[in-house]
Amino acid sequence: MSNRFRRARLALGVVLLILAVVVTLNLIAISNDFHDADGFNDCWPYCSTWQEVVGWTFWVGTPLVVVGVIAFAVGVTVCSVRSRSRY
Repeated sequence: MSNRFRRARLALGVVLLILAVVVTLNLIAISNDFHDADGFNDCWPYCSTWQEVVGWTFWVGTPLVVVGVIAFAVGVTVCSVRSRSRY
């Protein structure tokens, strides 16, 4: 059972790392106005694919990173408390 939770934490960590990198790259693209990446706020209904991807990653990816980091921290804390209480 413990091995399953280790694999789940590892998978969550990898997904969070990838998502954090994508969000960071999108923030860099927005700040540099790369292919009008910041236009996802006001381009509807004629947004390019790039603008749609940046918009979805920005508005969905950022909250997922925050929730994932909190879940990861809570999981590590719970496992740490459980392992200390056994001894």
